[in-house]
Amino acid sequence: MGQAVFLVTSLAGLRKTTFRNKVTALVSEGEDVTVLFAMVRFDEFEQAQRQLAITFKHHELGNHLHVQSLADLVKTSTGVALTPAETFNQDFLAFEQKTFDDAEFGGTVDRYVKDGEIFGEVIKDTDGSHLK
Repeated sequence: MGQAVFLVTSLAGLRKTTFRNKVTALVSEGEDVTVLFAMVRFDEFEQAQRQLAITFKHHELGNHLHVQSLADLVKTSTGVALTPAETFNQDFLAFEQKTFDDAEFGGTVDRYVKDGEIFGEVIKDTDGSHLK
């Protein structure tokens, strides 16, 4: 029995027909398939989990389909200590704020911009609660 690992970095990649067809084919051949979610945005990770469940709800995947996130892989590691010079502590409120509607999520995104560069982002749900 073999193993296949799919690195999913975006919701668009998860929705591709070739992804669905390949995962279904491998699982039907008895191969183990791991889908590794590598989304940076927390809300995309949650959406990806729901989308995967919807995509494969009609298939008998048994114990052959496994889902992990990058957070799952590193959650028990302490990581490397940063020096004070490497730590980024920036007060975004001093920067220009631009607010956008997030059509995919339904909330808003506040972006903090300085000299044309985005230095920070706050995602809020429809109630205005911070998600990130």
